[in-house]
Amino acid sequence: MTQPPTPPPYGAPYGQGQPFPPPGHLVVHLQGSWLISFVTPTLFLDGQRVPAKYGENHFPVAPGRHVVAGQAEYMLTYGRAHLEADLAPDQRVDVWYAAPWHQFAKQGSIGFEKQKHRGAWLIWSLFALLALVVVLVVVAGLSSS
Repeated sequence: MTQPPTPPPYGAPYGQGQPFPPPGHLVVHLQGSWLISFVTPTLFLDGQRVPAKYGENHFPVAPGRHVVAGQAEYMLTYGRAHLEADLAPDQRVDVWYAAPWHQFAKQGSIGFEKQKHRGAWLIWSLFALLALVVVLVVVAGLSSS
């Protein structure tokens, strides 16, 4: 039984004397906000968790198709979203991920341009409810005096 060929050492030419192509540059922008900045989203690249922070995250990757996924975790895992990106050698591709405003929104937003945070309707509804309660307390206080 024959053994498989030994791979060339790192940086050596591979296959028919061809050198490795230059890497692509995947830049993932994690968008933060004043309301969710205490929860840093988790980022996955081709199924592997990668370190990430708010702002730009640079990843040199081999040319080809790559899957970028993001999610946020507080008490629940929420805001899941994924995107496939094709990179050519030495090409830069920017991907934007925005976690939702709250953990009751299951979907996050991901794309090749700046994204909007989902779930704003719940936040605005809570602010409207709070404003209504304040108005009712003021009206009740004025009518009783």
